[in-house]
Amino acid sequence: FYNTQILSDDGSNDPVAAGNNFGRDVTAHGNYLVVADTDNHANGQGAVIVYVLKDGKYNYLQTLKDDRDGTSNSFGDSVAMHGNYLVVGDNSNQDTSKGAVYVYVLKNGIFEFSQKIVNHRTNSNDFGDVVSIFGSYLAVADRDGTGGNTDSNVFIYVLRQSKFEFLQMIPLRLDKDPPVDTE
Repeated sequence: FYNTQILSDDGSNDPVAAGNNFGRDVTAHGNYLVVADTDNHANGQGAVIVYVLKDGKYNYLQTLKDDRDGTSNSFGDSVAMHGNYLVVGDNSNQDTSKGAVYVYVLKNGIFEFSQKIVNHRTNSNDFGDVVSIFGSYLAVADRDGTGGNTDSNVFIYVLRQSKFEFLQMIPLRLDKDPPVDTE
């Protein structure tokens, strides 16, 4: 391990250029480091900044932003990467008010948008608050599955022919008083 400081996406290492939530979530895989900034730049739009390790130093590669009107500050609430896939959670996606997950694929050294996954099954806006990817499986947490209750769900997707398809919903119930083992 070695120590390096990464501050912004414009290559200047200017701490003012980085948003207030720079580092909201981070992930690394292979030679890539991905840093979420849910309050990037002056307009407060969320962004995900990608760096690539070259000659022992992480260098700015690209900035990924929400493809809508540029007002979502939750784009990048969660990030995960495995293989050539990078997933970005946006837990209050303004198109749906239910959250969304964006899938990017590494092609020719650049991450390109591939798919937007929207939660159609619950009334929550926390879909995408936590994402995890491994191999051909993607897990997306919805920690407020019924719009304010303590019900949560994990949605499992499987990669088929370059797209993630819904496989299963795992409901989780967070009891106020969990059972106590008396033995």
